[in-house]
Amino acid sequence: MSSYRFSTGKLFKWNDNLFRVKRTLQNNQLVVEEIASAETRLLYRDELVKALFRNELFFVDADNYQEIKPTYLIDLSDYSPYQIEVANHRLKIIQPHL
Repeated sequence: MSSYRFSTGKLFKWNDNLFRVKRTLQNNQLVVEEIASAETRLLYRDELVKALFRNELFFVDADNYQEIKPTYLIDLSDYSPYQIEVANHRLKIIQPHL
């Protein structure tokens, strides 16, 4: 049953967002971090327990969790002509060493 506690380091998904428990505080409060935005929030444990029993929240196994980092496709058009010129100049300088 210990895997279903809101203890420090536990991951859970709630409202389509992934959270990690950062700290447990007095007065039934938790400091949680939303993984996607790294935003921290102060939540009441009772609120999360109610969401758990309404099947709105579920725990995520931290051992099998792989954080998916967004991949950004960068195109040359993302840069100004000056930045492209500087990059080409630098490439010409290091090209013999590659």
